[in-house]
Amino acid sequence: KDGQIFGIPHDLHPVTITYRADLFQQAGIDLSTVHDWFTFQERCLQFQHYWQGHGFPNRRAIELPRASADDVIMMLLQRDVNLLDEHDQLHFDDHRVLDTLRFYISCVADTPAGTPSRRIAADATTGTQWVRELAAGNIGAVITPDWKIAYIHQLCPRDEAGQLILQGKLSMIPLPVFDSTDAPTSTWGGTMVGIPRGCKDPDLAWELLEFMYLSPQAMAARRQFTRILPPVRSAWLDPSYHQPPPADGLFVSAKVNGCYLPDELYIRLADRIPQRIIKPLSLLTAVGISQCLSHGVGYVEAHGMDGLDAVCRTWLREAAQDLQARIQAAKTGD
Repeated sequence: KDGQIFGIPHDLHPVTITYRADLFQQAGIDLSTVHDWFTFQERCLQFQHYWQGHGFPNRRAIELPRASADDVIMMLLQRDVNLLDEHDQLHFDDHRVLDTLRFYISCVADTPAGTPSRRIAADATTGTQWVRELAAGNIGAVITPDWKIAYIHQLCPRDEAGQLILQGKLSMIPLPVFDSTDAPTSTWGGTMVGIPRGCKDPDLAWELLEFMYLSPQAMAARRQFTRILPPVRSAWLDPSYHQPPPADGLFVSAKVNGCYLPDELYIRLADRIPQRIIKPLSLLTAVGISQCLSHGVGYVEAHGMDGLDAVCRTWLREAAQDLQARIQAAKTGD
């Protein structure tokens, strides 16, 4: 209607950080008191320093990809930045884009020998490798939209007694922020179902959609198999979302910041999810920021952080110019 595509949403996908509470506790670090990204990076550096001194020189604090920009886009949404807005205006020149990109690059890139490094991340993005790395303790934390929790449950290895290796070892915090006005969460992914214009029986299709997405049976199946938070507020009142995790589960049993994990924290954050604008060319904005990220990582590993802002501004400007040309071509049909 009026150029907008409407459908029934399947999910909200609030985002948190899930971490090895046991490993951070052994290192003397309480992540539940961390509220901003810069303090988070400092705590992660302390975590790595501790474990390097205790025989784990390659243990990294968090999993973050070096080339894919999914996490950068997630952080930008926290800051109310959509790289392409509803009016087809690009925002690559927003100072928050450069600030976020610089911070992220510092987290994932090594620096030349003899120069200070603030790298806290390992890249384990091949399939679901990150689950095995988390279980092995090679990484201490992961960014977790709610759909990732099901992967941990399904793929977590078991010990010889059949017990989950991560049983009772995980905790969770809201996303740290850059500024006080940022949202303590974001969104990652998203699915909807709609009725095509050519549907032969839209009324029957609507009945099917109601059953599959909105019925009590659908909500029960969701809770049982995926635990993905539904976009139906009344469903959040179900007692199954407000009880301690099972004794043989992955998360610590005590409340963290007043919430049983993970469901109550996701529910608390659901109302803080920022608006995400999706347009046909949104995928190309992700490609553009990924290229800037890849260039930035290469630059820092060759030259260090000095001069990064200047070259990033150039790459962001070039990405925006390319996208602007594509937008104009799409409007004119060229």
